[in-house]
Amino acid sequence: MLASDLSETMADVEAAVDHLKANGGKVAVIGFCWGGGLAIRAAQKLEIGGAVAFYGTRLPQYLDRPLKAPVLGHFGTTDDHVPPEMLEQAKAYLPELEVHMYEAGHAFANDARPAYVPEAADLAHARTEAFFCNGCFRVRAGRTSGRASSGNPFAAVVYRIIQAASRRRRSRSGKRCPGT
Repeated sequence: MLASDLSETMADVEAAVDHLKANGGKVAVIGFCWGGGLAIRAAQKLEIGGAVAFYGTRLPQYLDRPLKAPVLGHFGTTDDHVPPEMLEQAKAYLPELEVHMYEAGHAFANDARPAYVPEAADLAHARTEAFFCNGCFRVRAGRTSGRASSGNPFAAVVYRIIQAASRRRRSRSGKRCPGT
C-alpha cells in the first residue's frame, strides 16, 4: 500500500464507480484506514453521491482540492495513524467534512482486531446508515427485498451490510435504527 501510486489507485476506484453507475442510481465510496483516505479523495475527484471514511489515513495528501460530494468521517481520539493535529488540518481545509470522534484508537470498527470497540463501531455504523438514509441513497432499514431504492447493486450491498449491522444493534439494544 505504501508503494501504491495514488493516481493509479484512483483510476481503479473510478473504473469501479463508473461500472456501478452504469446500472443507474448513485454510488458512494466507503473506506477503512487507507481506503478511508481514498474515499475522501473519491469525494474530491469523482462524481459520486457521497463517501464515508473510517479512520482515513494519509490525510495531508488530500488537502489540495475541495470536496465535490458529502463526506462522513469516523475517527478515534487515540488513533496513532491519524493524530489530532492531522485531523484538525484536514477539517480546516475541508470544512464540509462531517467528523465524528470516538473514544477509541485506529481500526476500532474492525471486529477481527484487538483494537475493536463495539460501542464505537455500532455508533459509527448507525451514523453511516443515517448518512445514507438522509442524503445519499434514501435506503430504509427493515426492507427485505435486499435492494436499495435506487436499484444500484452497490447501494444494495451497502444496504445489506448496514441492515446486518442494524439487526445486530437492535438485538443488543431492543431499539430500531435511525432512518427506520
